[in-house]
Amino acid sequence: MDMRHFSAIHRQGLAFIAACLTLALPASAQYGGRPGDAVVYLVTSKGAQDFRLPGRSTTNPAALLTRFQRIDPATIPQTPLGEGFPLEFTHQIFHSEPDDLFQLITQYEGPAGPHRIFSYSLKTFITEGIVRETALTPPIDYTGASFTTLGKNIDFGPDGALQTLKVLFWGPSNVFPNAVPVPQNVSGSAVPPGLTGDDVVLAAGVVPFFVPWQNMSRKFPGAGWMQGVDLKLIDSDNTVGDTINLMRLRPGTHTPVFQNSGATHLWVLQGTVTLNVPGGGTYVMPAGQYAYLPQALAVTLTNNRVYKGPGSSLQSVSGNDVAPVSPLAVIPQ
Repeated sequence: MDMRHFSAIHRQGLAFIAACLTLALPASAQYGGRPGDAVVYLVTSKGAQDFRLPGRSTTNPAALLTRFQRIDPATIPQTPLGEGFPLEFTHQIFHSEPDDLFQLITQYEGPAGPHRIFSYSLKTFITEGIVRETALTPPIDYTGASFTTLGKNIDFGPDGALQTLKVLFWGPSNVFPNAVPVPQNVSGSAVPPGLTGDDVVLAAGVVPFFVPWQNMSRKFPGAGWMQGVDLKLIDSDNTVGDTINLMRLRPGTHTPVFQNSGATHLWVLQGTVTLNVPGGGTYVMPAGQYAYLPQALAVTLTNNRVYKGPGSSLQSVSGNDVAPVSPLAVIPQ
């Protein structure tokens, strides 16, 4: 079988599975959570996402607190991407440094974006909507609750939104857009012979639903992590230096005070979390809210929903209060 034909069948199958999951499952199931769970998206760069525990009495220094950001996206205007993109492509920038850019791109139904080659790698997570790669026969749809890498010197597009699309973008540069429009028959230099840019992009994709959770109390035994706080690895790329995980907090659970060696972007995908920043305040963050945690900032995350499972229930908790663990032990991990 010709490699290009095989790749076309492979990508269509994967895209079909992702589309079926997105359309058939509730949003909580798409991320691997359940009703009442809180799920957050964590992108760390410029250091490790290592979840170090500095101790309950830790207070963040003032110099570190000045770099902390908590942003409601409703306060950030949408601006056009420009540089060859239709006006239906807009973005909201939440954090921008020369080596660290986090933003939300919204693509409305309308003209497709240009066929383009990326000048550096971008990490993308679709939170909602459907986008169609229109140049392929048959076309391929990329759907919500999916992740992929738009790699350096890889081509992609034209792409048009079938439903309003919202995509979280992270990249190791604040030069954006980072794509050069090219004719449809021009492929990126990093695309292997016999393949298309879309083959490469789809092969780099992850549907979080299929990725298993790892219980934090097992990952870090004896460190004080509760049952019901779990981690799901989405991406670890030494080339650009990022680590991306989903973190799930079951109702009535919280993290210990933790910090990452790298700078972390936090986006709430599902539910509501309470973010406590020792010395800097407490913030209730529903789905669709953003926070920037600079390197070594100490924080805790809490899901204050009341647990109503078998045996007994957990009352809502906050801060570092310790909730009973035994009811959560019956929840499958």
